[in-house]
Formats: sequence, C-alpha cells, structure tokens
Amino acid sequence: MSESSARKAGNPFDADVRDTQRLKGLSSPEEREAVAADIQNLRRDGYLILEGLLNADKVTEIGAEMDTIHAATPLGITDFEGFCTKRIYNFMEKTRTADEPCTHPRVIAIIEGYLQSQIQLSSATGITLLPGETSQGLHRDDSVYPLPRPRPPLMVGTLWAIDAYTPANGGTELLPGSHISTEEEVPAKPPINIVMPAGSVLLFDGGIWHGGGANTSDRQRRALSLSYCCAWLRQQENAYLSISLETVRALSRPLQCLLGYTTASIMLGQVERRNPIHWFD
Repeated sequence: MSESSARKAGNPFDADVRDTQRLKGLSSPEEREAVAADIQNLRRDGYLILEGLLNADKVTEIGAEMDTIHAATPLGITDFEGFCTKRIYNFMEKTRTADEPCTHPRVIAIIEGYLQSQIQLSSATGITLLPGETSQGLHRDDSVYPLPRPRPPLMVGTLWAIDAYTPANGGTELLPGSHISTEEEVPAKPPINIVMPAGSVLLFDGGIWHGGGANTSDRQRRALSLSYCCAWLRQQENAYLSISLETVRALSRPLQCLLGYTTASIMLGQVERRNPIHWFD
C-alpha cells in the first residue's frame, strides 16, 4: 500500500473509505449479483414474494413456538395493533426459532443489494390475526424517519408466512409501486391482497403503502415480521436493552451484527475506537 493510500485508509471521512465500508455487508458481491433480478423486481414494484424458503418442519416449529408464547400474550389495545390480533414483541429475546429466517442468505443479499448499505434488524415481531380481525389502515413503515420525499430506500420489511396468506384470512394488503410516491396521503385506489403459501416470504420497501387485511375466515393467520433498515439509522426496537447480553453472546456472528453490535460507515457505533463485535471474540 502506498503512503497516500495508507493515509486515505486511516481517514474515516474519506469518500472512498466510507463507500467501501458501506458495502461491507453480510453478503458477498457475488451473492448480491446472483439476486440482481430479485432486487430489480423489488425496486420496480416495491414488493417481492419468494416461495418455499422455509421447509414444512421449520414452519411447524416456528408456529408451535408462537402458539406457546401467545398463550400469555394479550390482544392488541389499539385499532392499529388490532383488537383481535396478538403480537410477540422482542421476538429475538424470547425464542431462537427466528434465527434462520432472520439471516437467510438470499433475503440478506437482496436487502443489502437493494438498500446499498450495511443493514441491521430494526424489529422482530410474531403476529397472529385471529378470526374477526378487521383490516388495518394502510401505512408506510419508513414514516418513522422524518426525511423529505423523494429519498433513497431506508427500510425493507419481511413477512414470513407461517400460515398460508389468503384474501379471507387477513393476508397483507398493499399498493404496488406506491413506494416511489412523494405524497403523504394514502392513494385513492384499492390495494391488492398478497396470496402465498406457508414458508414463503414477502419483502417490501418501507415506503410502500400496506396494511394487514381483515380475517373473515374461521382460522388464525400467523406471520413473522422481520424489519431491516440501513445500519446508520436508529432501530425501532432497542436491541441493546431488550435483548440480554447473555443471549447476544450465544448468537451467531451475523445475528450479532444484525442487532447492531458492529460499526457502520467506519465510525458509527464504535467503542474506544474499535468495532464492538470484537468484544465477542
């Protein structure tokens, strides 16, 4: 390395250094290139459905764990949460059944390639819509960030179908293409219903208008909601307080990084000028 290159490498505010770090994700350039078509479809439509990513045994395992935890979970107390819906917040502290979908290589590669950034897990929630639940108001997840539109993508949400999604059981409703709209009012057109078999995952830009559908069936509809954001943004769930350090120490390195125990853009999140991930070595 030349003297000038060494000086540049030691300067975290250098544009080249910053951009290099920004693309140092959990996926490789080759993995991101392999899902280029998925990224293109997500960029065009604002959402993407991938079927068959979880096998039947894993779906059954996650569903059984959700049912067990839900036994002590109260119903929602607001119209947005759903008065006939149960939500398991802080999912990563309560069970390890979500680790596999959370770090699924294809999904991670798509999200990192789409956001063009290091990413972190923003929230993890188990959601069960019970019969009688009404439709949720359409909303944009990235509205939590007070930045003017148009703006680059900041978030990607994922909904893993633990039960098949149908129009009758509360499958997600969304407005295709609405992620590029600069309007802050819900567009005056009907949403589509997402239909997908159990074991599938719906990925969607945080700027797309979407919401849970009404469950008019006689069965519950379960899903695992894993939301990701650029690593330089604040997470929706405060993982540093809600997930015990004992739990974090036992996780895989990718999960530790996704929970925020690594630096972003060279300097963000450092501890004594070092990457905090080394605490777990």
